[in-house]
Amino acid sequence: MFGKKKKHELSDEELAEQTIANCRMSMMGIFQEQAQTEEIASDEEFMNGFFASPEYEAAFAAYAKRMGKIR
Repeated sequence: MFGKKKKHELSDEELAEQTIANCRMSMMGIFQEQAQTEEIASDEEFMNGFFASPEYEAAFAAYAKRMGKIR
């Protein structure tokens, strides 16, 4: 564990990147689960559901905060 930061010690940029990566992994998991259990009506329907998810909201908020500090 040497050199590894704890979650609360991450910079805003690192936290945003980690959140977005977690969001992508969550999206992939949701898609795979749906594909195995049922037919997905359409890609658009799936994406609309995903963008309304708490994971996406958190990732977008972290990204927006990061971009606000960069600009």
